[in-house]
Amino acid sequence: MANYSYLYSSHDSGPPDPDEEPIATGRYFIPVFWIASCTLEDIYTDVDEDDEEVPYISLPASKALSQFEVNRNSLEAISPDVQKYYDEWTGLLHQLGDAQLKIDPSEVIFMTEEDDSSFREAVKFFSEANESRVNGLLRNSCLTDILDANNPNKLLEYAIVNDEITELTTSDYLIGIRE
Repeated sequence: MANYSYLYSSHDSGPPDPDEEPIATGRYFIPVFWIASCTLEDIYTDVDEDDEEVPYISLPASKALSQFEVNRNSLEAISPDVQKYYDEWTGLLHQLGDAQLKIDPSEVIFMTEEDDSSFREAVKFFSEANESRVNGLLRNSCLTDILDANNPNKLLEYAIVNDEITELTTSDYLIGIRE
């Protein structure tokens, strides 16, 4: 496994097709705006080639946009700096039109967990925050890599991992890495 999360767009509602080219990826994390754009009802499971249940998300792009709008206040509570990235994400969702947004978070989830409960807690964070849900969000999104340690409500321009500045930007962590 490469430990990536993948964002796809298609016109069917089944699981993501790994043979399709993803719109964006997350490297060792699931971008925060992806998590903020869905609810527990959008999480499904599929059985992989090893007969393991793997979670995926599938919902219309228009529903993802609506859910993201609902969760804006929670995002701003994390850091008001997220506002400057909204247009980039909502523009992408508008561009998808009536397509189905699909997220495959399984490689990132199973990198450190035995099941998807932590990911589900991350999704539930936006409906009602508590310690377990905050921890789930931080674990799955690696949000702490882009929060300023000296001012936790401020976002850094580039992620810091193991005390090293990386080439990954805050936009990569919020929206995903796009080629």
